[in-house]
Amino acid sequence: MRCIKFVLMAAIAATTILSCAKQDSILLVNTSDVVLKASQEFTISTNNKATFVSENENVAVVDQKTGVITAVKVGETYIDVVSGNHSSRVKVTVEGNYYTYDEPYLDFGMSRETLLSFYGTPYRMTEDNVSFFYWNAEVPYDGYTFKNGKLDGSYVVFHKDYLNEVGLFLGERYFLASEGTYVNDPVNPSLGIVISRQINNDDYYRVSYMPYMPVLKGNEIPPEQIIDDIIPLFAPGTKI
Repeated sequence: MRCIKFVLMAAIAATTILSCAKQDSILLVNTSDVVLKASQEFTISTNNKATFVSENENVAVVDQKTGVITAVKVGETYIDVVSGNHSSRVKVTVEGNYYTYDEPYLDFGMSRETLLSFYGTPYRMTEDNVSFFYWNAEVPYDGYTFKNGKLDGSYVVFHKDYLNEVGLFLGERYFLASEGTYVNDPVNPSLGIVISRQINNDDYYRVSYMPYMPVLKGNEIPPEQIIDDIIPLFAPGTKI
């Protein structure tokens, strides 16, 4: 009788061990794709204890232990989910509330010929500036500046009535450095963005994109000085 009990207990124990081993060999995650708006949250849940790491915290952050994702800026990133020897990835897309204009090409160093192959015939072209006119009173044109034949800046011109919306549009995508200036990364910026009044026409403003420079570091430099330093890098605005 004791022998039978021992065999049964051993069988139960073996079944439990095999069951646990089988469960531990699989990592189950409640989603593989999440779409959020800025500041929204979503919780990743798993069948086993796991840790969570965001690939790009400028787009979304995640609590390492709880799996709670918080959207930060418009863009895409991945959350790595790790449990023991097993892992999974969750794609996170952060969408904006504002799509005021199509942002220009930001592939600095691109040749003018390559840019024109994407855009086609420009409205106006000089040796160091190319602009494309859209006959739109709200966002009439954008343009690109070149140095030694290579793209070194781009800009978008918009009507003053959209100044607040443009600020919200940029705020969903970039980090505020100081009044009217933004950067793509608060720690290691590579892109600087400046909003300034369009030269020769007070009804229009310009959003200028350029490789990050120390002048964009922020509050220690008055915004008006930033504008004075940046605007000469771009062709003077054309009165519309």
